[in-house]
Formats: sequence, C-alpha cells, structure tokens
Amino acid sequence: MKTKPASDLGTLFFGTYRRQVLGLLLLNPGESFHLREMARVTKTQPGTLRRELALLTDAGVLCRERAGNLVRYRADKSCPIYDELRGMLQKTVKLPTRWGSGTRCSTS
Repeated sequence: MKTKPASDLGTLFFGTYRRQVLGLLLLNPGESFHLREMARVTKTQPGTLRRELALLTDAGVLCRERAGNLVRYRADKSCPIYDELRGMLQKTVKLPTRWGSGTRCSTS
C-alpha cells in the first residue's frame, strides 16, 4: 500500500494546527496573541487551538500570560530549541494574510 507523501516539509514535521500556531507565534516573536485572535488569524477552531496551546505551553515552547481578562500567548525565547524551530518555520510556513503577502518568510 502506498502512502501519499507530505506536500511540504512543514506538513511532514508538524500537524496543520501546530504549524499554524507555531508559525504565528515564533515568526512574530515580539508579539503576544489571545485565543480568539489566533483562531481568527489561523482560521482554527478555538477548542482545537486551546489544546495545541496547552501542549506547547506545557512543553516550554510558549509562554502563557494573563493580561486583565485575557490570556495571551507568546513564543518562549528561552526554550532550548527556539532558534531551531524558528529557523524551520521560516523556511516552511506561509504567513497568514494579516502578517504578510502569503509568501514564505524571509530570514531577518
């Protein structure tokens, strides 16, 4: 039985939701986002997104911060694999329309 190959490296290494969340947060390291904002930008259901955020926060990839009534998430730059993850995402993730022209990220 043949399996369909992944269409790109991002799909191969990360699931769709995880790739979208990591792309948004790691490629915008100076920003933090709340759940509904991320759901709108990534076109993901908040419940599914909440599970991914919990896993990534527990793993030390993201930071969870309370800002008034909102819980905001941002990339944790102290994560031991932060630079490697960010580098992989820069090469494999397309930015959502809000953050770019839909083209692959350039190294900056």
